[in-house]
Parts: sequence; structure tokens; C-alpha cells
Amino acid sequence: SEAVSGVEFTDVVARGLPARDGKTSVLKPLFPNAIDRILQPQKADNNKVDMRDLGNILCVSQKTAVAQRSAPSKGRTGYTVTNSPLIPNMGEWKEIKLGVNTCISPQNENIILATVNGQPKFENEIMNVDDTFQTKGVNVGTGNVNYAGAVIVNGDVTESMQVIATGDITINGFVESATIRAGGDIIITEGAMGKMNEEDCKLHAKGSVFVQHGQGLDIVAGKNLNVRKQLAYSRVKTGGTVTIGDPDKPMGSVFASAIHCGSTLYAGTVGAVSGSSLTVDFSEGVNLLNTRYDAILKALKQLRENNFDHGVKLRELHSKHVPNTLINQLNKMDSIFESEKHLLNWLENVEKEMRKAKIEYEKNAKVVAYKELFPGVSIKINKRTWQSNKEYFKSVIRVVDGKWQCIPLLK
Repeated sequence: SEAVSGVEFTDVVARGLPARDGKTSVLKPLFPNAIDRILQPQKADNNKVDMRDLGNILCVSQKTAVAQRSAPSKGRTGYTVTNSPLIPNMGEWKEIKLGVNTCISPQNENIILATVNGQPKFENEIMNVDDTFQTKGVNVGTGNVNYAGAVIVNGDVTESMQVIATGDITINGFVESATIRAGGDIIITEGAMGKMNEEDCKLHAKGSVFVQHGQGLDIVAGKNLNVRKQLAYSRVKTGGTVTIGDPDKPMGSVFASAIHCGSTLYAGTVGAVSGSSLTVDFSEGVNLLNTRYDAILKALKQLRENNFDHGVKLRELHSKHVPNTLINQLNKMDSIFESEKHLLNWLENVEKEMRKAKIEYEKNAKVVAYKELFPGVSIKINKRTWQSNKEYFKSVIRVVDGKWQCIPLLK
């Protein structure tokens, strides 16, 4: 068909498909980490989940395969608008980084084996197998435990006792007014309790902490905290989220505690009918980000000034006659100047990422109450504070346009 002269129109005359490069190889664990396993209750015979059955504590024997590297993908072939093929780049093999007490299988270079009997742990794409110490309980009869590896306690930890380990600590029992310190995660399949308002039961982990219920606790977790039922009269400091209840549907309760949180707090009931004080403070994380950001801005400003001055001086030198004896020195100065420019570009990208991190942190600094939130709850980021003076149902407290707001949950 013909078109009138001067009229513009669009139509598809040909289609192409860009090639998609293959993905690199991926190292996958063959066993779940203890903390991940404990957060997934076991299935009962009727295909329902038994919340009380948290599974057996997992240890592997020597020469057991604990991780496997999958092959890189070939990618997807594309084609041009004239139907010429576009060949993708195949994914690359990513080098395996071996962790503690592991080796590459002599029969298969893509399989990682345990070299000792112990507890597998996969983190940051590295598989470790921690030497494991097991005991039926920790009390005055057994003495304190201090072990370089993972510790499994199949029983209770009694008052004033200590369990210290460089790896994960799993306690298949109850903890009463004791000190638990882990270089990895802390898992307590029953409860933990200290004396009221004394927080003399200490749970300190560089990783995450899981406990069924807690009262009178002093909890420090480098990552996340999950209390399955209830947390009360405790002091908490985490680098990540605080979840009170099942991770998929947090309906537990938290009250009468002081919580310093590095990300979102999820719970069913926040606060108590009595109006007991509960504080949730997000200040520490944002202050740390601000300190780092200010240091980067200061370094960036200085480097920009230096780079500008060096560029001016180098251009002056290049505009003049330079003796042959000084050419090599001038070339070195040019090379240093280029390195300085690369450093400046890198630092500018770091500044952008830090700015994004600050925005993301404030976005995640919120309290989600899936059931109700009572009076007596205080939420803050430095001087910005929100106080609950009445009861709210199914709400999220978050920062909107620089101010705290209580927003009803629609679902």
C-alpha cells in the first residue's frame, strides 16, 4: 500500500534476538547450614508441618561430599534482523575456593569432600566443615566448654555455665542464666531465660541467633535474630533483621525490651496491653553509614583537588620542551596520573554505592506488626522518634519523606 507524502508511521519490518551469554559455574552446598535447617520445620506423615520437630542435628563423616560445582551454561544463540546467527560467549568455570577441613575429590574436580567428621557450613561461596564437639549437657559436672570448632549440646546449659566456640553452637535443650558465645550461629531448640531485668543470660554470635522463646536475655547477633514464640525483658543488638515468630508468618510477641536493630523488626504483637516500654532503635546502623560516607566524601574531595592540580601541571609540562633525559620521568608522571584517575573513578562509584546504601537502610528501618501494636512502643533513628500512645491493628511504622508514619497493613 502507499502512504501520503509527508506522513510518518511506524511498523515492524524485521525482528532480531540478542545473544545471551552463558552463566558462570556455581558452587552449591549439598547440605543446609544448621541455622537454615532449624528454620524449616520438618514435614509430618500427613504432609503438614510439625512446628515442634526441628529435625536432627546434622554432622557429616570424613570423605562425605559436601558441595558440588555445576557446569557453566552455554548461553542462548541470537540472530540479526537478516537472520544471521549471533553466537553467545559460553560461561566460565569459576575457581573453587576451599574452606576449612575440605578438599577437592580426586575422582571429580567439581566435588568438595569433608576431610574430618564435623558440621558443614556454606557461606560466601565457601564450604567449611567445622570440627565438632558433642556433649549431653553443660553443667557443674561437665564444666565450661571452650572449643575451636562447632559445639553441639544435646541437653540443657545450666546457670552460670559458659559455652564458647569459634563455629556454630547448637543447643538441643534449654539455657538458663548462662553465657553462649559463637564465632558462627547460635541455635537453641528450646528456650533461654535469665533473671528478670538483669539480662544475665548472654547469647553473643557473629552470625545469627535462633531461640524458641526468651526472657531476660542479652543478645548480640552480627546478622539476624529469630525468636519463634516470645521475647520479653531483654536487650538486643543485631546487624540484621529481628523476626518474632515463624519466618514465613511472624506472629510471635515482643515486649518490655530494648532493641537496637540493623534492619526490619517483624512480629505479630509489638508491645503489651500493660503499656510496658519497648524501644526499637535504628540509629547505630545509620550513624555507621554516615561516618563511612563522610570519610569517603572527604577523601573524594581531596583526591579531586589533587587530580585537578596534577592535570594542570602535567599539561604545562607537555606544552614545553622536555629534554630527552627527562622523557622517561614525564612518562612515569603520566602513568601515575592515569592511576590517580582510575582511583578517583573507583572512589566516585563507592560514593554512589554508599549513598544507595543509606537510602536502602532507611527504607528497611521499619517495624511490622502483623496483628497489633500497643502503647508504650518507641521507635527512633537518632532525633527522629515515633511514640505509640494508642493501640494499632496490623500496621507498619516506617519513614516516609523523612518522617515516621504508621501505615495500616492491607493484608
